Amino acid sequence: MQQLSESDRPARCPKAILANSRIEACEVEAWNRIKSKYRPLNVFVNFPYDKAYQPIACTVIATLFKCGLRPQMAALKSSGAHRLCKICEMIQQSKYCLTDLSYSTLHNMPFELGYSMALGRIGHQFVLVDQKYVTNADSVRVRKFDSQLSNMKGVIEPITYDGDKEKLANELVKRIQDSVPEAPINSRANIKRDEIISEIMQFSKEVQKALKKGSLDEFLLAAEFIGLG
Repeated sequence: MQQLSESDRPARCPKAILANSRIEACEVEAWNRIKSKYRPLNVFVNFPYDKAYQPIACTVIATLFKCGLRPQMAALKSSGAHRLCKICEMIQQSKYCLTDLSYSTLHNMPFELGYSMALGRIGHQFVLVDQKYVTNADSVRVRKFDSQLSNMKGVIEPITYDGDKEKLANELVKRIQDSVPEAPINSRANIKRDEIISEIMQFSKEVQKALKKGSLDEFLLAAEFIGLG
């Protein structure tokens, strides 16, 4: 398993900045925790947690899981740590990050995207948007992603899914197959894409049930244990 070295340890700790103390690296205890939990197949998932988004959220989780990746979600982890510290640790415990920027009125997602890139995940980003084009304030039709994050032109090509769960699963699977060589799905050479998507859509229904019950963490741990991913 790939390991983190001391050179991967961030030089600046947000907790120290928030406390107005000197800027220093992650505390030893936190850094040891990060190193012990880091997995190349972990994906920090950065998306809205409202009810309207749940069907898309469950599709994202199911797709990552069925591709052999392990979604890490801050809102579903019980911890007494400061939220920013928790997010910082989870990003560092993951090689990949996924962000949905569809909700232009919510600013946590672009903030956490920038934070994950600052932590060295610039080359391992998946960005989702629900629409390819929008009309701006000047009544001009523009690419939604470019209008939100023009500095990312040429750096990240977003996955556009048009509110369609099956399209999202299909496009995300393709991106994972192209850019995550260690993903277990890439060893399933004999399975057809439509079979994979069918598995994902079925599994997403189970994910949604667990999410509604508030038992998603336990469900995913059990599914991993019995090899459903």
